[in-house]
Amino acid sequence: MSAISRSWKRFFVSLLITVGTVFAVSYVSLPVDALESRHTLEQAKSLLPQVEAGQVIHYSYSIFERGPSLVLEPPDPYHRPYAEIWSSNKLQKTWIEVGADGAIARWRTQLFNNEGLLLQDLLFDEGTETGYFPLEGSAYSAPMEGAIYRDEQLTLIDTFLQNAEGTTRRTQSVEDELVISVYTSAVPLAAPEMDVKTALLHSVHPFIADLDPVTTANRIDFDAATLEPRGDGTVVWDKQGIEHVISYRELIEKTIVALDPPLRDELFVQEIPNTAFEQSQDLTHSIRTVTGFDEILKEVNYPLYRLDSDPPLQMTGASLAIPVPGYAPPQIRQGIWFAPSQGPGVHTVYATSDGAKIVSIVQGRTSEIKAVLKQTTADWTESVKTKVLLGQEEFDAWQMSPAEAERYYYVVEADSTILFIDVFGFSTDELMSFLHHAVKVEPKNESVQVFLPAIISR
Repeated sequence: MSAISRSWKRFFVSLLITVGTVFAVSYVSLPVDALESRHTLEQAKSLLPQVEAGQVIHYSYSIFERGPSLVLEPPDPYHRPYAEIWSSNKLQKTWIEVGADGAIARWRTQLFNNEGLLLQDLLFDEGTETGYFPLEGSAYSAPMEGAIYRDEQLTLIDTFLQNAEGTTRRTQSVEDELVISVYTSAVPLAAPEMDVKTALLHSVHPFIADLDPVTTANRIDFDAATLEPRGDGTVVWDKQGIEHVISYRELIEKTIVALDPPLRDELFVQEIPNTAFEQSQDLTHSIRTVTGFDEILKEVNYPLYRLDSDPPLQMTGASLAIPVPGYAPPQIRQGIWFAPSQGPGVHTVYATSDGAKIVSIVQGRTSEIKAVLKQTTADWTESVKTKVLLGQEEFDAWQMSPAEAERYYYVVEADSTILFIDVFGFSTDELMSFLHHAVKVEPKNESVQVFLPAIISR
C-alpha cells in the first residue's frame, strides 16, 4: 500500500480515537465545562439525519495538514516544492451504500490534491477492497470484511462524549468562521523524535517539529447557529499556550439520496489499467539504452560536457535512456535519481581507480532536466547560489548539501545544457578543478529527434 494511503488512513483513524480515559460519571459530577460540552454534543447528535436501507450517503471534506514554514525550504529552484509535498487543501469524497440489512453494501473514497488531480481511489464491494494510486501507477486488491453502517459523524460525536472532561470554546474554523469547538482532554506530548531538519528530510505529516508542542487534543467543530457538524481535527499547544491546528477535515457537503440502480452503480465503478496491479514495471519495451560517450553524441542535439582531467579521475560509464514517444513515468519513478534509467539526460560517471571517490553527472537540455529536478523530493535542507567555471566559461550554479557526509550536489545551467553533479569524497576545490578542465563537446547530428518522457507538472 502506498505512503499516501497509509498516511491518510492513519490521519482518519486518529480522529476517531479518544484521547484520555473513559470516566463512568453522572451529570452532577461533571465540571461546568464538561456539562456544556456534553450538552452541545448530544444536541448536535440529535440533529443528525437518519439513513435508510438502499440509500447512498455522500460526504465531501477538505483535508488540511500543517506543513513547514516557507522559511525552512531551501531557496534553490531545483526540487519539488514543499507546497506540493505538504499540500494544504486535499479534497476527499466518500460514497456509502447502505444495504437492506443495515450493512454497508459498498463504499468508495477518492482523494484529490489541491489542483484536482486524483491521488487515490479506494473501493469496497462484495468483500473486496481495491485501491488505486494513479500518480504512482499502482493498485492492490485484498479481502475485507463488511460492517454495519453507522454514521461517521455519529461515531465521532460518541467518541467525544466518552471523554467527560472535554471543554467547549467559541473559536475560529480553519476558514476563519465562528464555530463552537468541543475538545477532548489535552494530554502531554512526548519529547519530539525528530529535529526540524530530520522531519523535513522524512517529509513528516503533519509537520510540527518547528512548534515545540507540549500538549495535544482532538477537536470537533459545530456551526455556531445550527450546531451542524463543520469539521474535526487535531490540535497542539506550544509552550506559550498558543493553539495550532495540525490536521483538520472540513465538511463541505453531506447528502443522503435514493438513486436508481444504474445511477447508483456508476458511483462504484473504478477504471484501473491492468498494469497497475503488477508489482514492478518492466521498462524493456518503453526504454532504449545507448552506452558509450561517442555513440551518445549521435543521439542528442545539445552540447555535452566531459570531464577531461588527469588521474585520479576516470570515466567509468556513459549512458542515455531514450523512452518511446508518449512514455510518462509513474510518480514513484520521477525525479533526477531516475533520469539515468528512463531519461531524459545523459548519465556519465567518473571515479578514482579504487572507486572510493565519485562524480556522477546527469546532463541534458535545460528545460527538460529542470522539469525533472522540480519533481525531485529534496534530500537536502540547505542550498546556496554561487558561480562556477565550466571549461573557460563562468555560469550561475547552486550547491546543495544533503545529510550524507562527504556528499554534495551542484546544478549548473550552461545555456542550453544543464548539469546535475553528484559528488562523493572529493573536496569542492577538487571539483572546481575538474569542472574548469571540462571539455564542451558539440552533438554530431543536430537534426536528430530526441524523445523525452512526458513531463507532467504535479
